[in-house]
Amino acid sequence: MKETKPYPQSVFQVLQQSPFENILDSNMFAAYVPRELAVPRIKDPRKTQKVQDGIFRHPSYIGSSYINQVFNYLGFIKRTQNSGYQQYLPVLFHELNHFSIVMEDIVYNLDIAIPIEIYEEQKKGFECFFEVYRTRSGGNIEWINDVWRHQKVFLDRMDMLFETLKVRGRIFDCSSEQLYERIFSFCSESINRNSLDKPNKNDLGFIANSCTKAALEQQPKALWSGDKHILEMLRLVYGDPGLSSRFPQLYLYSSYDPHNHAQWFPA
Repeated sequence: MKETKPYPQSVFQVLQQSPFENILDSNMFAAYVPRELAVPRIKDPRKTQKVQDGIFRHPSYIGSSYINQVFNYLGFIKRTQNSGYQQYLPVLFHELNHFSIVMEDIVYNLDIAIPIEIYEEQKKGFECFFEVYRTRSGGNIEWINDVWRHQKVFLDRMDMLFETLKVRGRIFDCSSEQLYERIFSFCSESINRNSLDKPNKNDLGFIANSCTKAALEQQPKALWSGDKHILEMLRLVYGDPGLSSRFPQLYLYSSYDPHNHAQWFPA
């Protein structure tokens, strides 16, 4: 798959070119800061933020020491209230809107699906933001309030797209299948046995659900994720012939940054 269009149109292009059903991880719904965008690079203060199970994980699991998502970039400006960044808001707002338009085109026109784990994870994230938005005390800095509003509009649009996928039957849940349980347990046990970085339950479910869907439909699938745990688990699953023979080939492509939709698996 060759990228000939600039981001975010390149997201539509690579998904459209895929010969298989596309299964998207949550970071495919994140608007990245295009490398050519004329905004300062900001060190990400949350790179070593501690999360569940004592694991230190970068936001959205993308290995960058800089804030590389538009929504998070706006969040940094909002938190610091540094007026020096105010000049960059129009272009950042434009990027959010542009990405939303492209994602609407993807949801309504391309062959994509989302595992239930990703749907529920995203819905919880939306609800947390909306609750903070409703309860926060109104500030008297109008340009900061404008950042809040643009963030909310963006998440409203993403929430609508997830609901559209649900109504169209594009959210899938194969967790009642025995194969799902077998893959989930196999990955969890193999990771512990090989002392690998422990994924969360959503990562395990993403792989188990995707493999099981491929088995039930006997159709190859294209997975899109920037999470290294997904790659590690695919390697484990396909390293067991007795397990991998149960379903067709799954292909893994990275999300936009930093690998530009490169094929991660099979290598």
